[in-house]
Amino acid sequence: MSESLLRELAERIAREQFLSQWPIYLLMLALAFVGGALASYFSSYFKKRGEALATKSDFNDLLIQIKATTAATEEVKLKVSHMDWTTKERTLLKRTKLEELLLRLHELADWQETKRLQLMYNGEPSPSLSPLPKVSLLLVLYFPDLRLEIGEYLNIHRKIMILLTETKLKILHANNDIDKINTIREPAAETFIEHYRTQLLALGSIENRCNIIMDHLIS
Repeated sequence: MSESLLRELAERIAREQFLSQWPIYLLMLALAFVGGALASYFSSYFKKRGEALATKSDFNDLLIQIKATTAATEEVKLKVSHMDWTTKERTLLKRTKLEELLLRLHELADWQETKRLQLMYNGEPSPSLSPLPKVSLLLVLYFPDLRLEIGEYLNIHRKIMILLTETKLKILHANNDIDKINTIREPAAETFIEHYRTQLLALGSIENRCNIIMDHLIS
């Protein structure tokens, strides 16, 4: 049998097989089409679903971050508000204590003058106790930066009190001898005046420092 006859016979057999099984081939073609369409649909669906889930996850993360940032901001505001209140209270307290310190220093000067009249000239005794402990307490607790100025002032105050006490003892030993008493009083009065002038200068230095501190607290 020639080659051309064999090819023709094979083609006939193939055509007859296709014609006899065309429903199967058609079904396979339909299934392939439907399968492709479904694959395309589900691929698009799952892709959109994945994007939606990713977007939701991102939104949740963003929401968590916003809540955390808001909480942190509120905490900072609270701390700043508390610090502001604390600063105001401390400033008010220090201003009050500064005013009290100056008042006590002037009270100490008045008390010292009363003691001078009492010890040197038999004046009336002071009806109150010395403000010195209160001055020292305010200095230690609130104004250690003024220790040099106030320390100088208090040092002069102690010298004056020693002078007055020694003068009083000498007057007592004079046994009411007016001439001896005057001889004792005159140099004591001169020494007192020298100490008192130095003390006034120290008080002026303290007041200047207090004014600077007050201006700083107000500003």
